[in-house]
Amino acid sequence: MLYRALAALLLSFVCSFPTFSQSVVITHVNVVDVTSGHILSNMTLTIERGKIQSIRPTDKQPASGQAFDATGKFVIPGLWDMHQHFEGQPSEREFDMNIANGVLGIRNMGGVAEEVLEARDRIVKGEIFGPQMFACGPILDGPNPTNPPFSLAVHDVADARRAVQSVKAMRADCIKVHDGIPDDAYFAIADESRKVGLPLVGHVPVRVHVRDASNAGQRSIEHQVVFLGASTVEDEIMNSDKNEDVFTEAMRTKNFSLIPESIAKKGNYSLDHFSDERTNELFRLFAKNGTYLTPTLVTERALTFVDDFDKAGDSRLKYVPASQREWWHPEKGMLTRYRTPAYIAFRKRQFAKALEQVPVAYRDGVQFLAGTDCLIPYVFPGFSIHDEIALFAQAGLTPLQALQTATLNPARFLGIENLEGTVETGKAANLVLLEGDPLKEIRNTTRIFAVVVRGKLLDRKALDALLQQAAEAAAKAN
Repeated sequence: MLYRALAALLLSFVCSFPTFSQSVVITHVNVVDVTSGHILSNMTLTIERGKIQSIRPTDKQPASGQAFDATGKFVIPGLWDMHQHFEGQPSEREFDMNIANGVLGIRNMGGVAEEVLEARDRIVKGEIFGPQMFACGPILDGPNPTNPPFSLAVHDVADARRAVQSVKAMRADCIKVHDGIPDDAYFAIADESRKVGLPLVGHVPVRVHVRDASNAGQRSIEHQVVFLGASTVEDEIMNSDKNEDVFTEAMRTKNFSLIPESIAKKGNYSLDHFSDERTNELFRLFAKNGTYLTPTLVTERALTFVDDFDKAGDSRLKYVPASQREWWHPEKGMLTRYRTPAYIAFRKRQFAKALEQVPVAYRDGVQFLAGTDCLIPYVFPGFSIHDEIALFAQAGLTPLQALQTATLNPARFLGIENLEGTVETGKAANLVLLEGDPLKEIRNTTRIFAVVVRGKLLDRKALDALLQQAAEAAAKAN
């Protein structure tokens, strides 16, 4: 009952988006069915009032409305980034980058809540042209939050329930938890989240077993925390964390390399005791409970190989303000400048293991969500969702399975599959037209011919104009 009620709420949210009254007819297009993997060749899509009114074989009859010849092109649903952050206040620059890359939906997973939720509502009202957005509100963290400006500190059970009620009152779309929450407070958050009808998402706190988080109803788990749950020494590592405060010692001694050194030591110990049997049990539990995984592979790769990215440069850097690019350099970033050789080696080992486990999890029934964790060095709004999809394919998923992580799966997760996630009559006209078949080569998702946003068609010239605006905005911010 809870999730049906939530789905109804989200459907009403999506239906409130302003649409464009102009009719659009797209002819001679190949429709990619992201459910079955079939392709309907040489079809005509008729779009009116922001919805797909019909899909039929193209004939010689003249089309009414704005006709758009898409001969040889392939149409897929709009893409979703299910783990994104903003650089400060949500900006049109970031919205432009997303739309120009066919990312027409995002799940914001932390920021200044008032600003993020205001931007979400302004997009709904048509005051800002941007992708539809779901947002978590303030992150719920422990007594000493990792990101204080974006978080609510939770000390105990009473705090936990008040925090959930507070986020609910802000009209957030989900409850996000972070690392430091005490275990009893976490389960109170899970219980209160059910009561208020908001899905629980985010990290698994360090005091909570991964399997217990799934059983408590956490709908999505972000990043690579499953490795601890897959290890036979999970309890031992969790107990050692209770008695060892590396962060406090690093602050006292100003030796911040203690933190990555500790992560590497415990991470390697966990991987040394990685259990295939335990892993399969965990993945099957996720499948049974409907726990989705958002591994943010593109972020894991960026942080693992940041030195290589920094030396190589990237043409997409022109869309990022200089102030942000500055702390992307490994010697300046808070996540990178205190690394040790042991930590760098551990990250490479963990990333290889993460790719190896993606097809294993898929075979066990786990559903994946594509997310980028934007703001991490060399992870770009819009652009990097294509890198994430490609990494799923590199890990062993088929192109169709990889594409589903950014289309069909997000729609199902959010409960809006009646409007989003596939190209079908009656669904929202949020579409991406590609130059090549993404089911043959997943990198064809980057070859964007046009984008349809709530019924408005943006051709390549219009998309390039959005990117030019983004580059100019980044330059002005310098």
